Amino acid sequence: ITVTSTVQTADLDLWSAKGQKALDFRLVQAVKEVCGTASDVDVAGKNNVRRCRVETLAGLASERDQRIARASGEPIEVAAR
Repeated sequence: ITVTSTVQTADLDLWSAKGQKALDFRLVQAVKEVCGTASDVDVAGKNNVRRCRVETLAGLASERDQRIARASGEPIEVAAR
């Protein structure tokens, strides 16, 4: 199963540090959404969520940098398995 979320960017000024910070915040929130959560007593589940978040954010790094470089207002699709 792949879970997706769309991060809107059209309202952000990606040329500015403030816009880039807002983009990063939105990406982190989307990653949290698509990776889900696990109960505090589910150690394996917590580890899986943590791994999902790290891998998903790392996978977005290149697209994030490209969007900032061209300051595109197109939405970004965030997906995790």
